[in-house]
Amino acid sequence: MTEFNQPDFFPANPGQMAEQVGSDHLNSIFETAPVCIVSYRAIRNSAHEIVDFKPLRVNREAIAACGHTREAIMASTLLELFPLFRGSALLQDYLAVVLSGENRRSDHYIPGLGGWFNVSVSCIAPDELAVVFIDVNTRKEAELMRQQQAELLTQISQSMQMAVSSHVPIRDESGRIVDFEYIYFNEKAKDWLPVDWRTVLGQTVRTMQFTANVDQTIARLAHVVETGETDHFDAIIADGRIFYNIIARSGEGTVSTFIDVTKQRRAEQKILELKAISDQQAALLQSILDSSLTAIACYDAVLDERGSAVDFRFVLANQTTFDILNTTANELYGKTIVELNPALMGSAVLDTYISVYETGQSTIMERQAQERFFYVSIVKFGDGVLSSAIDITENQQYREQLEAANMALKQSNDNLQSFAYVASHDLQEPLRKIRSFGDLILNEYSPLLPETAQDMLRRMQAAAERMSNLIQDLLSLSRLTIQQATFDVVDLNQLLSEVLTDLETIVADTGAKVERSLLPSVPGNPLQLRQLFQNLLSNALKFRQPDRSPHVRIDLHQVNAQEVPTSSLPYTVTRENAPASLSTRIQAVHPAKTFYAITISDNGIGFDAERYGETIFGAFQRLHGRKGNFVGTGIGLAIAKKVVENHYGCIVADSREGEGASFTVYLPA
Repeated sequence: MTEFNQPDFFPANPGQMAEQVGSDHLNSIFETAPVCIVSYRAIRNSAHEIVDFKPLRVNREAIAACGHTREAIMASTLLELFPLFRGSALLQDYLAVVLSGENRRSDHYIPGLGGWFNVSVSCIAPDELAVVFIDVNTRKEAELMRQQQAELLTQISQSMQMAVSSHVPIRDESGRIVDFEYIYFNEKAKDWLPVDWRTVLGQTVRTMQFTANVDQTIARLAHVVETGETDHFDAIIADGRIFYNIIARSGEGTVSTFIDVTKQRRAEQKILELKAISDQQAALLQSILDSSLTAIACYDAVLDERGSAVDFRFVLANQTTFDILNTTANELYGKTIVELNPALMGSAVLDTYISVYETGQSTIMERQAQERFFYVSIVKFGDGVLSSAIDITENQQYREQLEAANMALKQSNDNLQSFAYVASHDLQEPLRKIRSFGDLILNEYSPLLPETAQDMLRRMQAAAERMSNLIQDLLSLSRLTIQQATFDVVDLNQLLSEVLTDLETIVADTGAKVERSLLPSVPGNPLQLRQLFQNLLSNALKFRQPDRSPHVRIDLHQVNAQEVPTSSLPYTVTRENAPASLSTRIQAVHPAKTFYAITISDNGIGFDAERYGETIFGAFQRLHGRKGNFVGTGIGLAIAKKVVENHYGCIVADSREGEGASFTVYLPA
């Protein structure tokens, strides 16, 4: 085995080593060294090329690290023990040191030894090497963590929607900060700079003068460096843009995070301007309300422990309300209507307020208060209700007079009906006799009468004819005055085809599919029924899912009267309240025994039928149109319900949110 003759563990002259330190002492140092030490001799082929390395000596630390016994190591070559070394950078270092004689030292990742090592390769004799392995895993892990953290911070900085820049202070001879140099910009900052960022790096805040007040900006940055306190402010640059800056200390300098808030600041300014206008309008509105003859008041609902409304508290009222109640705002606000008038507890008036609050259905009623009569409208408003009341005390007197006049008019109409009956029966009979006897005299006795008498008879006949015509015209006028609008026999198939023709543009644009059953002919008003189907089909096409084409089905089946939701019927159809044409031109049976049930269903966005119930048929009820993108007034279903009621039927809805909706129209068959 060749002795080491390089510095440290391998002195240049073994003889000199023996003189300085005993061989046993050197061996002890070699074996107990806390690093891995191995010596090799180059193995050459017949062409004198180095093809492998033979271990000459190995210490205990190296044996423990490589996981082989000393005998196995010494009996093998480097590449036999570690085939992965073939072509590695470490093997290249071995070859280079042998060939050049120059020592090398570098970091290598060696899986067989458990990670990263700082490897020193020294030439100790021709074709012989001494290699020292120092474990540097801890240092490498720290370096890798620092590198990963730096890369992560760089990625975060570059991907941020906010701009980031860094600056280092520039100090004068006394150490006072007089300026800051730009040293870094992320991608967003580069995009927002008014000039090429490459021309800014190395420049200073004072030389670039991005902001109008450079001295103030430098003072802010210096304050952050000297105190460590974060600062934030708006900066307006030369092109008019506004940036919100957050400056924090970073090492010896600062890091500035900023974002373009030009639109926000202008919007805020617009909001301030609009608020000023709104305040003016609010004052104007209050003036209008106070000058109104209508008493207007807003109430918040007072709820019990179950969440049910039991009373209503005044939160706003106009001057007319104060005058009627003989009070002031300070005295009224905060009180409830029951506190103001205990007699309202359990009354129909309070029940009406509660019903409006719970159902959302507005109502109108007349009530008497403080010996005066009021026409009151109540609507749901926020977390309570809003009422508007008009004093109709004087109108009440006129109403009583009008009712008396109506009674007289009714009597007059009854008399007119009697007259019509008399005119059509009693008066017509004498006229027929006058005309009959006149014709008889003229036909049988005209030769015996002088010409003058015959002329008088002819005049009498003509007068009787005119009187008969006058009576018929008067009877027709009377019937026209009291008769309801006539119904026709309406072919719903033809009517539906016309409606779909009108809707063919939206059907084509949405790719809608409409399936229809054969529909019957029904008694009704064609214009009203057309509006009914127009509204229902338009809704089915309008309230569609954004990711699918509308699919609308129109189905028909007959049901017994007992299967119709009777609570939805406006009244029971009888012979007395049936339209005149329905009882005369169509032989309908009253009360109705069967109904046509026509169902229009879709695959649209639907709604919560259990929650909204009948409220969807109220005027101006819009379930989607403020949280979503759906135009409309909210009156279509109210019109549909009125049309169906005019035809002595009803309409019901069934739906779930996201699962489409269906509307079933029941018409007497």
